[in-house]
Amino acid sequence: LRPPPPTSITSSANPLSAASSTATAQSDFARRAAAVGAGIHSTSGRLQALAALARRTSSFDDPAVEIADLSARIKRDIAGLNGALSELAAVGARGRAAAAASSAAAQQQQHSATVVDGLRLRLRDAASQFRDVLDARQRSLTAHADRRARFSSAAGASTSGGGAGAGGGGGATGAGAGA
Repeated sequence: LRPPPPTSITSSANPLSAASSTATAQSDFARRAAAVGAGIHSTSGRLQALAALARRTSSFDDPAVEIADLSARIKRDIAGLNGALSELAAVGARGRAAAAASSAAAQQQQHSATVVDGLRLRLRDAASQFRDVLDARQRSLTAHADRRARFSSAAGASTSGGGAGAGGGGGATGAGAGA
C-alpha cells in the first residue's frame, strides 16, 4: 500500500508562502552580499600586490607596466563593486517592502541596512587605500626623478670640472717638461 502524496506547503492558501518568498529574498540578499564581500576581499588582495610593486624603488626594474595593469583592474573592480552595492541596497529594499510590518521585518530591515553600510565602509576603505598607494607611487617617482636630476647635474659638474683639471694638469706637465 502506498501513502498518499504529500501536499505542498507553499500553496497560495498556505500562510507560510509569504514567509517562503521572504526567505527567498533573504537568501538572494545574502548571496549578493557574500559576492560583494568576496569581491572586496579580492580587490584588497590586489591592492596589497599593488602596494608591494609601488614600494620598489630601483630604477632598473621599475614595474610600471604591471602597476598600470593592476591599477586599471582595481579601478574596474571598485566601479563594479559600487554598482553591485547599489543593486544590493535595492534588493534589500525590495525584501523589506515584501515583508509584513512586524518586529521581525523591522529587524530584517535593520540587518540588511547594516550589512550594506558595512560593505560600503569596507569598499570606501579599499578605495582610500588605493588612492594612498597611488599617491605613494607618485611621490616615489618624483623622488626618483629628483635623485636622477641631482646625480646628472653633479656628474655633469664633476665631468666639466674634471676636464678642466685634467687639461690644466696636462699644461703644467707640458710646461714642466719644456723647462
